[in-house]
Amino acid sequence: MSMGTFHVIGKAIYVETPHDKSYYGSDYYKANKEILQQEVDPLINFSEYDNWTYNSGYNFTNEPDGSVDMIVVVWRGLIFSTGWGGKNWLGGSSAYTVEGGTETIKTSVGLGSGSGVTIQSNSDKWPEYVFHSMVHEIAHWLIGSVHPYYIGTAEHGFWGMLRHSHDGVCANAYEREKLGWITPINITGEISDASLGDFITTGDAYKYHPSNGATNEYYYFENHQKLSIYDDATENANDKGIFVLQQQDGYNSTNNIKCRTSSGD
Repeated sequence: MSMGTFHVIGKAIYVETPHDKSYYGSDYYKANKEILQQEVDPLINFSEYDNWTYNSGYNFTNEPDGSVDMIVVVWRGLIFSTGWGGKNWLGGSSAYTVEGGTETIKTSVGLGSGSGVTIQSNSDKWPEYVFHSMVHEIAHWLIGSVHPYYIGTAEHGFWGMLRHSHDGVCANAYEREKLGWITPINITGEISDASLGDFITTGDAYKYHPSNGATNEYYYFENHQKLSIYDDATENANDKGIFVLQQQDGYNSTNNIKCRTSSGD
């Protein structure tokens, strides 16, 4: 998705909690803190995952700042609640240290404030559910804390990292552009013959601002040919063609993106 610009390094560590489920109740901050400090800290060197200093916005310096960059905690089962599959933070508001006090785990949300996300594994859902939840919560960390694609019952089904975990989570053109992963070609006039490669594998996309449109209104054109296993824009493998997103405004807590595909709504 990032066209080689976003690299993830890490280790998968399996541990068991020192206490049973009743001890933690719904307090996933308490549970995360206990396992990270008591169970995980002796097994890994957290300083290996402190490589970036947050400056502002999307500006970072490639050097340690004493805080762990990212931790994904996955709990087996719906331990803390049946109402959510993931949270874009580690819970609570108090940071704590590991590695003998030399590394800090921040528990809040987002760039510069958080060191990780919390996922609950729901065995009753499809195999990709946990992966989708991870993508969704890390996308919150990268892009923002709001759910920009729906509010209440108003909703348009489509794909994107900040969609529901039961929908396609391949990054759409707006998200990829926002993160600097692709640069869509701006349509400024009539085009009679335009090439458009597979969106997932090439990053190709067109972007159009209508002359009578709102200030932040754009149309994005993507060519989905299902050449990648990560092209889950639709569940049907035969859904191929030009997909169009109407971006109505910048990311906020409103239903601000609509879509149309070459095969229908």
